Amino acid sequence: MCAAFALLVSFWAECVLFALAVLASAAVAIVVLALLWLTGLWLKSVFADAGIGFLDLLRMLFKGIPPSVIVRAKIKASRAGVHAGVVDLETLHAAGGSVLDVVRALAAAANAGLKLDFKSAAALSLAGRNPHDAVRRCLNPAVIDIPDAHASAKSLSAVAGDGIELKVRARMTVQGRIEKFASASEETLVARVSEALASVLGSEDSHREVVRNPRAIAGKVMSMGLDDGGGFEILSFHILEAVPGENVLARLAAEQAESEARAAKAKAEERLAMAGAKEQEMMAAAAENRAKILLAEAEVPKAIAQAFKEGNIGVTDYYNLRNVQADTAAKEASARAGDRPERRRRKAQS
Repeated sequence: MCAAFALLVSFWAECVLFALAVLASAAVAIVVLALLWLTGLWLKSVFADAGIGFLDLLRMLFKGIPPSVIVRAKIKASRAGVHAGVVDLETLHAAGGSVLDVVRALAAAANAGLKLDFKSAAALSLAGRNPHDAVRRCLNPAVIDIPDAHASAKSLSAVAGDGIELKVRARMTVQGRIEKFASASEETLVARVSEALASVLGSEDSHREVVRNPRAIAGKVMSMGLDDGGGFEILSFHILEAVPGENVLARLAAEQAESEARAAKAKAEERLAMAGAKEQEMMAAAAENRAKILLAEAEVPKAIAQAFKEGNIGVTDYYNLRNVQADTAAKEASARAGDRPERRRRKAQS
């Protein structure tokens, strides 16, 4: 039993030793490969006269900075004659900037004679802008259409002082300013120019002035200094097309008149409904009065009978009353018969 236990312990000990030996061999292999890789980068730096030492590469590796990126950027800078310190490149990469774009921008600026230092290029990269694109924009002016060709609206719409709509297309040529490229984007400049153009068109008394002399309108837009303090300079601005559209004031006046007509019609219908309701009330009141008259007339025979019974009225008086009633009814019938033609004549005239 003891012999079996000792044999098992010996087996596990050999397994542990074997595993440790494998791990140690792997670690040595990794270290050797890393040293060989760093040595290759160091030799590349030496041959390119980049000025990066072997200890610098070890420091980058321990900091988590890829040495290959720094070496490649430093070699490009050295070949272009641009000063870029190793520590500066490491700091820029650690801050999230693109060291390769910065070096490309510095090289392009040096070849073109533009004044661009490492600090400014790094600031552009850290601001989310491409410094190499900034240099390219400074060297190659860009032509921008207003509105943009990919926009949903094909023209900029504005209303002149006489109420006529103007549909305008414009074009400007801009050049980047390397020292202020991070201050304002191209989209910001386009928005400023579009707003200024709409304001100038709206301040004109007549649309004919815009159609007749578009250069004057372009000159007013240029004189507003829309590119002051921005990353782009407006080299030229001109209006390609100014087409009159609808008469906005006439359309608004027609809509206002239609709205007032609908309001007047609604008020007339309201008054008509009130008059109809009043007529119905009067007819109801007349019917109620007629009912009261009939009730009162029904009481007359009872009163006459009571008067006969009590001796307050005689037969002669009764017949005289009937004669008066008959005479009154005849006069009322004659009046009604004579009034009907007069009513018909009045209705025909009205």
